Amino acid sequence: MGRTPSGPINGVRGPKVSRASMLMRLILCTSCTFAAQFPAVSEVSTEVFTGSSTVSVTAGNVAIEDFEKNKFSGFVEESVRRYFDLSKATKIVFRITSSNSIQDIEVVGPSRCLAKTITRNGWQKLRFEFSYSIDDAYLASTSRVRYQISVRVISGEVADFQLDSEPPSNRFKQVTPSELTDLATRFAGFIRQEMSRECFQPYRLNFCADAHRKECQ
Repeated sequence: MGRTPSGPINGVRGPKVSRASMLMRLILCTSCTFAAQFPAVSEVSTEVFTGSSTVSVTAGNVAIEDFEKNKFSGFVEESVRRYFDLSKATKIVFRITSSNSIQDIEVVGPSRCLAKTITRNGWQKLRFEFSYSIDDAYLASTSRVRYQISVRVISGEVADFQLDSEPPSNRFKQVTPSELTDLATRFAGFIRQEMSRECFQPYRLNFCADAHRKECQ
């Protein structure tokens, strides 16, 4: 068998192709084949909202030097019941937390009975975290113990749904962090005002008698 000629074919000499160039062509060809088999997927918005900022309840002239720690959950529930105009359709649920100093409470009900600053239509699902801790700055400056109570809105959701039944979870949409921070600020201010009344009992965390409470219709 004769040797294959390396010279021009039919009098025309082809361009020289280096090994590096051939390798690059192979890579590009493979990439094109992969792209054809696996087309790019368009990006989907996965925006996730966070909760509100943490707002101090015990500020200004409100100071708690000591209190019965087992009364804290009752204080939290009563704060919720006083601030919102709850109805028979409203559901309050406490969630398990890692510490007794943290109370996680969720409220679900018609919007007209809950945070009207967010919306008055449909339903709302609001989840709050109350916590207490020793005021380290006060302790360092006075060598005395004083407690801070804070609140933040972990999450807030709304649903455009009929009022005769609670919406399924997939009908709820998240509320923006700025709206939740506004709610937390208003809520903390209300509690602070209630705690500033002379009839409030700091040690037992007992609010004044509320004879004018009305149920949301």
